[in-house]
Parts: sequence; structure tokens; C-alpha cells
Amino acid sequence: MNTSNRGMDGAMRKVEAEGGCGVVGLACSVPVVGRHILVPCSQMHNRGNGKGGGLAAAGLVPEQMGVDAAHLTRDYLIQIALLDPAVRSEVIKQHVEPIFDIHAGYRIPTVDDYRDIPGLEVAPPDVWRYFARVREDVLGRFIEDQRLSALSRQAAEDEFVSRWAFGLNRRFYGGGRMDAFALSYGRDMLVLKIVGYAEDALRYYKMEDVRSRIWIGHQRYPTKGRVWHPGGAHPFAALDVALVHNGDRIAISVSRRRIDLLVDDAELARRRRASRPSADRPARGYARLYAEHVLQADQGCDFDFLQGS
Repeated sequence: MNTSNRGMDGAMRKVEAEGGCGVVGLACSVPVVGRHILVPCSQMHNRGNGKGGGLAAAGLVPEQMGVDAAHLTRDYLIQIALLDPAVRSEVIKQHVEPIFDIHAGYRIPTVDDYRDIPGLEVAPPDVWRYFARVREDVLGRFIEDQRLSALSRQAAEDEFVSRWAFGLNRRFYGGGRMDAFALSYGRDMLVLKIVGYAEDALRYYKMEDVRSRIWIGHQRYPTKGRVWHPGGAHPFAALDVALVHNGDRIAISVSRRRIDLLVDDAELARRRRASRPSADRPARGYARLYAEHVLQADQGCDFDFLQGS
């Protein structure tokens, strides 16, 4: 009887009852190979539809990245995705070589044919990886022009790289061009994303044997809009680009529906002074929709017009 009832219950349950994105991660005191995130990602297909997914890794192994430990720790690990490989020369000559001191750079390996991965319907972009620092003369002019002398040189360099990535994306991905974009930038971390499931990204870019102390897999569940494109699929990784920074402590109260940032007012004021957001408000499109209608974190980060009455 119990077995029969369980069978009836399963037959009545809707197969795709869940929606929204799915995230899974693992962390270890020693580097572990990427294949350990494969099965957990594949078990989240009820949290994704194969139209956008990705993975992140942090705490990498220098030898596998082609650099020594010092450069892995201190350099920016920048990854540029080329949707049109023909623009690589333009990207390098205009946005990489005049800006950075490059300590290592290479195209990350992939499988020969993306169609060899079952279910992968869209060819992922070529991704070029660079270990670099902003040239001293370039950074010096930036600090002077933007009046950022109150910042530490490291903080000013972080700000420069954030603006650099925005400019590259605006030039090569904005306005319908969609030729290239800054896929991720940070220190000792990387992100890969594709039009597909998270584990497809791991397999396509041959990350199964790459070792890292932290792995994160992310399944997207896009339903509307042009989020199927690799430049629009989450996740995207960057440095501190807001008043809340990586490593800040927070306090969460579910009963009071509050998330409190445990950073004192003086530090927040300093960050506001250092931040120079664009004065241009989006006039149309998804950017304007996001700016005007997305709710705060304690309300679910959803569009206000999707709330029930």
C-alpha cells in the first residue's frame, strides 16, 4: 500500500515544479580537480534550462595556470571572450597592450567540436586568459586625472580595471555589436560561462583536471529577454564595483527581514567619495527596467511589477 501511494504521489507531482537559478559549491583546504563539481551541477537541471550556466574557481594552482605563485597572487587574472575571433587583434592593440604589463597570456584549451558535448547547441566563445598589471604610467595618469590620490595605489588600480572592463564591454559588446566582452577579472580566480549547462562549460573548456580550492557551479533559468547570449548569461565576476566589497561582514535576520552591512559609516563615506558612478542614466531597454524596478535584497531582488497583490 505504501509503495502504491508513493507511486501515485510521484505521478501527480509536476515534473518541472521548481524554477529559478541554482548554485552549488565546494571548498577544500587543498586543491581538488574540477570533475568533482560535475555531478552536483548535473543534479540541478531543475534549476536551469540549458540557456545559461557557468562555473567559478578560486585558489588555483600556479603551475596549471602557467605562472609562478607571485604572479597568480598579485596579478589580475583577466579573461576575454571572443564571440568573433577576428576582432582579437583590435582588442589586443587597443585595450590590452597599451594598458597592461602582460606576464602570461594564452587561449584556454577547448574540445575540438562543441557538438561532441551532448545537448550543447551554441558554440561557446574562444577565451583568452591574461595575467597582468596596469602599466605604471597608465595608472599614474588615471590617479591624477580622476583625483584619486586619497586611495591606496592598489585600490586605484582595482578601480581602473573595473572601468577598463566596462569600457571594453561597451565598445565590443554594446550597441548590438556583440563581438567580445570581459568575461571575468580578479586575482587568483576565474569564471567561465556559456549558453548551456554549467557542467558543459567545465567539459568544453577542459577544466575537469584543473585544480582549485573553491569551485562554484551556477545553473541559469532565463525565461524572457536576450539572456541566452553568452554575454548576457550569468555569472559575471569582477572586483569591488559597489559600496559593498568582497569580504565585508553582514548580519541577516529572517524574522525582521533585514540584511545589515557591518561596515562603519566613516568607511562607507570614504567609499562613496572614491566611487564615481556614471552620470548617464539608461534611457531605455533592460538597463532602465533594472534600475527603476528591481527590488532590494530583503524583498527578493525581483521586479516590483511581478509581486503578487
